[in-house]
Amino acid sequence: MPLPSLPALMTAAFTAFAPPAAMAASLPLPLADDSATQTTPGENPAQQPLTPPPDDAELGHFVAAFVKLVGVQHGYMVMMENESDPAKVEEMKHHALEDMTNAVQSQGMTVARYNAIATALETDPDLQTRVESILRQMAAAPDDNNGE
Repeated sequence: MPLPSLPALMTAAFTAFAPPAAMAASLPLPLADDSATQTTPGENPAQQPLTPPPDDAELGHFVAAFVKLVGVQHGYMVMMENESDPAKVEEMKHHALEDMTNAVQSQGMTVARYNAIATALETDPDLQTRVESILRQMAAAPDDNNGE
């Protein structure tokens, strides 16, 4: 399996709960945790330090959640593109949000923490390097997640 570039990873990871344009138009995003993302006027959350900083185990969970999210998003995007009934599309959007939340939580993370790490990836080169290292390890390791 080829490794995605880090910019592609960051973009996909950051937008995991901000679905692509095909879904975004009418997709509610109840996954945001306001208590974890509130800022004062003029503050840029991407420039705030990630507290506490993630250890390697947590980053491993983050990357695993990301991989699951990509699969969920792709699956629903294909189904929604092929569905003409707006009511069914809305139902799929609801299920997509549930599945995305479950993908993150199945890795022992909260949506707020996943989003915080994804946001920090945009501006933290050390964090980017650590995630790249985990991705390389995952790509080199045999796939032992087939029997989930």
